[in-house]
Amino acid sequence: MASIPHRITNRERTVLDLHPKKIAADSFELTTLDDTRRCPGCKLPAAGRKGGLVIACGGSFFHIDCYSCKKCRTPIALDDRVSLDLDGLLLCEDCLHKCNICNLSILELIIYGGNDSYYHPDCFRCKECNTPLDERRFGKTSRSIYCMECHGKRVIKIKKRLQRKTEREKRAYGGITSPKP
Repeated sequence: MASIPHRITNRERTVLDLHPKKIAADSFELTTLDDTRRCPGCKLPAAGRKGGLVIACGGSFFHIDCYSCKKCRTPIALDDRVSLDLDGLLLCEDCLHKCNICNLSILELIIYGGNDSYYHPDCFRCKECNTPLDERRFGKTSRSIYCMECHGKRVIKIKKRLQRKTEREKRAYGGITSPKP
């Protein structure tokens, strides 16, 4: 389960200045890009040796041509609402993740529950007892999420139901669990 800030507001056009720094009277040192200054969109260095115009977003630097939604590929303007996905790529407002519980777009903080399931922090509660699951272990089904206590009770109930069904089939088919073809 990962929780990440979802709405990014500290975006701006930035000129990455990679001009030589003067160290002593007549010596220069070239500043080089490290791996953290790679454009998340194309994985190339954000700027060449002479610098360049980039867009800073969430601690990353994007080339202007790479500043687009990862799902629909729509270019994103500086004043558009945007979010960074877990992989560091951008999502436009139309492609924001939807909460698996309330089905509304997640604009601020997002809780990732695995297997493409996303939740608002307020919606991330046990379906059975309504306990918040913030930093707790949880059980997940195709339909909902549960605290481990309620999930354990649910599993026991399902096992008992299957056992009764198997016993009924054995009685109905003379000791075997399914009819012969």
